[in-house]
Amino acid sequence: MKRKICAGLAMLMATALPSFAQQNDRLLQLLKSELTYNMGELQKQESKPYFMSFRVEDSYQATLVSSFGVTATADTTSSRVFIPQIRIGNMQLDNFKYNTQGGSSSARGKAPTAYLPKDNVSEAALKIAIWEETLRRFNIAEARYRGAQNTVADLGGQRRQGRMFLARSRGALLRAAAAPCRKPLRPCRLDPKAQ
Repeated sequence: MKRKICAGLAMLMATALPSFAQQNDRLLQLLKSELTYNMGELQKQESKPYFMSFRVEDSYQATLVSSFGVTATADTTSSRVFIPQIRIGNMQLDNFKYNTQGGSSSARGKAPTAYLPKDNVSEAALKIAIWEETLRRFNIAEARYRGAQNTVADLGGQRRQGRMFLARSRGALLRAAAAPCRKPLRPCRLDPKAQ
């Protein structure tokens, strides 16, 4: 009986603690409200996004260098990176169609990021940083979407040209096949009947 109660309490804590932590996380709540607000604002544009997501990565790095058992240097760095994803178009054709990141990429192929302040004290500064990066990413996504539309149009034109070329080629082959065969002026040496 005690095992069942302990297992039940463990299950309750495992499911309740993450939801409790999410409700009390100020940054998460701010991101949710900004996502709703930014999506509403961008819906007023000519190119409307059909999907948006925000991702924040907190990074902490500690470096310790020692020589012969003595600490030479000890350093810690931390950063908070904001990465919005915006999809313009529809599921069949969007700004990710011919570009995996949907935006401009760095030399390593990763999408560029924006840094957010580590302290959650200044919500106004966070909102401004989130909006500026979202708007920058939207402009990139819009340009990539236009590029994807042009690529599809170009591919469609190439296909039409290819079909026209094949039709012309087939017509020429059919005309050549229908023409009477001409006899060579002199027989070929390799022809066994000619010898």
